[in-house]
Amino acid sequence: MPSKGDRGSCVRQSRTQTPSVRFLKKRPEKGAPVIPPTATYTVATDVLFRELEGELVLLDTRSANYYSLNQTGTRVWHLLSSRTTIGDICEGLSSAYQLAEEELMADLIPFLQELQDVGLIHRQD
Repeated sequence: MPSKGDRGSCVRQSRTQTPSVRFLKKRPEKGAPVIPPTATYTVATDVLFRELEGELVLLDTRSANYYSLNQTGTRVWHLLSSRTTIGDICEGLSSAYQLAEEELMADLIPFLQELQDVGLIHRQD
């Protein structure tokens, strides 16, 4: 998990070069969407993924865009792949990185929103 002062990009897409990635692009603004801890997401069926050199590379076969996630993003992605609730993901990350769940949720929600915005995941209600 990035240190509290190291908040970089969550997901970066590229067609020509390997992108570098951080867990979070920026802190959410006030009024950011509230996602209940019981919410689950599914990985889009058109997305292929593979771990390469410590990063998870995602390929959206519809758009031919690819994305890369850092270690924390990769951990979240694997949890999403197993249909874990957002609350369970946050709890697991909180234990692993010794951070408050509220702080992690503040990072996790925009990360999930960004993945959803580019079509890599879909929210299940």
